Amino acid sequence: MEPRNIAKIIIDRAVDYCVNNYQQPLDCISSHTPNRLSLLAYLHLTDKDAEIKEVIQKSDEKLWKSIQEEYEKLWKIKMAIEVGISLGNILYVILEKIMKNDNLSNADKVKYLDKYYLILDKMYYKTKYALQDSEPLSKERLLDWYMDIADAVSITNSNYIKEVQHVIEFYKTFDNNDKLLALKILFNKTGNAIEDLDKKYGALTMGNLNDKDEVTNK
Repeated sequence: MEPRNIAKIIIDRAVDYCVNNYQQPLDCISSHTPNRLSLLAYLHLTDKDAEIKEVIQKSDEKLWKSIQEEYEKLWKIKMAIEVGISLGNILYVILEKIMKNDNLSNADKVKYLDKYYLILDKMYYKTKYALQDSEPLSKERLLDWYMDIADAVSITNSNYIKEVQHVIEFYKTFDNNDKLLALKILFNKTGNAIEDLDKKYGALTMGNLNDKDEVTNK
């Protein structure tokens, strides 16, 4: 069995474990580092993987190094994907919190969505251009956007800032290719968030119009 195939089976098992056992799997995946590969193989390979276990047990230093190198490549890809997912998921959480905030009137929600849309739209196109030019955005630029969002929709929870900073710290460690992969995921999720926001905005404004019609008809 080829080193890459062995590495792929182990990283796939590791990611499945993290996704199935953690609401936010990024930290779990980050702990499955290449230098712990021997332990990870022990933890995630089962009796059904007898052939792989045998290859690992009988591997010489050269083969084991090849497996580690392949695992590291795949682990970095998984980390980049998960960072992009995590940054994108934050956008959805914010949108849902606006919509489910019973302390806000529909008019207030519309105002927040207006402000939120402007930032998301800027994020979307700046990220698009960065991907087209193969020039990753800086961690400072990303952090600024999320802080702009906090200002726009009145997020005062310190946990929000800590979560954003935590995820972006991983982004900072990536090489350009992995940063671009994370940005590609974030770009797609930003586009989806804009579509969702647009639907919610439409529902709210229609609701306001209906309320006015009811008042007029009375």
